[in-house]
Amino acid sequence: MCAKAGLRRYEISNYALPGRHCRHNMVYWHNGEYVGVGAGAVSYLGGVRAANVRDSAAYTRARLAGEPSLETGERLGSDGQLAETVMLGLRLAEGLAVAELVARFGDEAVAELLARARPLIEAGLLRADGERVRLTAAGQGLHSEVAARLM
Repeated sequence: MCAKAGLRRYEISNYALPGRHCRHNMVYWHNGEYVGVGAGAVSYLGGVRAANVRDSAAYTRARLAGEPSLETGERLGSDGQLAETVMLGLRLAEGLAVAELVARFGDEAVAELLARARPLIEAGLLRADGERVRLTAAGQGLHSEVAARLM
C-alpha cells in the first residue's frame, strides 16, 4: 500500500516520499551523537550513553539546584560501538557501508563481521556487494536475530 502511494521504505518501520525521510531518526540509525534535554532524555556523546532522571519534578529540582540530573550512564567500548552500529545500520534499507565500518573499527573487525555474515547471506537474510551489507526482504522480519548473529 505504501509503495502504491509513492512511499519508499527507508528503514524497517518507516516509509517516506523520496527525500522526505526523518532526518532526526537518521542520526540514531547511523549511530551518530545526540543530546537529550529534559526528564528521561537520553544522550550519546563520545561513546557515552547517559539518561536523565525520568521523574520531571526530580529533574527540575536537580537542574535548578545546579546538581547533576543523570540517572544512568555507560561508556561503550569499541566492541559495543560496533555492535550498536551494526544493529542500528541494518535497520536502514541502505544498510551498512563497509568503507565506513573499516574507517571506524578497522580491517580486522570488519573482516570478522563479514565472515560471520556468510551463513546469513547463504540463508538469504543478508546481501553484501563489497560496498554495503544490508538485510534482504526476508531478513527485515528477522532483524534482531540477524544482528545478534553478526555480533
